[in-house]
Amino acid sequence: MNWKNIWVAPAALIVCTELHAQQLCHQLFQSSFTDGRSWNTWVSKTPDAQGYYHSFSQWVPESVYSNTGKNLSDYISIYHRTSKNNKTWEDKGPLKIIGLPKSKSKGLIGSGHVVVNNGESFLFYSYQSNKKDKKPSIVIAKSVDGIHFEYLGEALNTNTILKHPFYQMKNRNINGHPILSEIKDPFVYRGSDGKWNMIFSATSFNPEGYPTSAIGFATSSNLKKWNVENPLIISQDPRSEFELPQIINNNGTTILKVAEKFEGESRIRLWAQRPQDLYFRELEVDMNTISQAQYGFKLHNTESGSIEVSFYNPILMSTTTRRVPLKLDLENLTASVDF
Repeated sequence: MNWKNIWVAPAALIVCTELHAQQLCHQLFQSSFTDGRSWNTWVSKTPDAQGYYHSFSQWVPESVYSNTGKNLSDYISIYHRTSKNNKTWEDKGPLKIIGLPKSKSKGLIGSGHVVVNNGESFLFYSYQSNKKDKKPSIVIAKSVDGIHFEYLGEALNTNTILKHPFYQMKNRNINGHPILSEIKDPFVYRGSDGKWNMIFSATSFNPEGYPTSAIGFATSSNLKKWNVENPLIISQDPRSEFELPQIINNNGTTILKVAEKFEGESRIRLWAQRPQDLYFRELEVDMNTISQAQYGFKLHNTESGSIEVSFYNPILMSTTTRRVPLKLDLENLTASVDF
């Protein structure tokens, strides 16, 4: 991905409502980084033992962003903010993770997720080296006091994933050896069996540059050690690449959202698992003016029980994220979004 072709909004003062933090806050936060640019913000759903909510954003200094000679991916950091009321936020600055290996201190930091368990905050984010051997992984950091985060290791990396029979079979390079080009966008949630689940995007590129993409799946009992399972969804089209998966539960139905890059555009794809379903069923999604929505789809439960979709529009250079209703017909497995 060419980060110079992605527009990111200037820092601006945004106050999040309680609805914004249902799973992922879709707005960009102001911070003392008026000298920086941010995107892809994720927010804790519940407070930690000290009563803090946490927000994290991918962030680069303005001096780097405005310098066309620099590769943004070499300078991305995670910007940390906290809130006691989930409405007004205090800057903590670029996150410094205690014990982070030097090998993970410079490279492409991708999107992530944060969950709170027993008052402790667990941060997950994707990382790959800027060296030739990118070694993609999903990193874990933990905080007990809500301020200082300690490196716990890798939740997943390409080596552990490729030990699973599915990825051995599906991901082969030109010489017939297993290869996995990217793992990113972790989203963590607790399943109905009490275990922690993680979904993530996993992509391989063949020599012609076409992707094989899947929504990977892993489970854990303690948020630290993860077991790779069969993927939830596999792309059947070599022109598509899956990104930013998200799970929400709505009135007894589990909804899986994926942002799919397809022939230069981004589109939303949805699957539903109703109480009577043994597996996810894809919904036929009707989206008007989809070409205007290039990046950043997220789902939000509302107080009324309905679902809304948020997105921002880099083509129009808009700093405002729009939220529009998602109309579901689960009986006929259809959905519509009118942008």
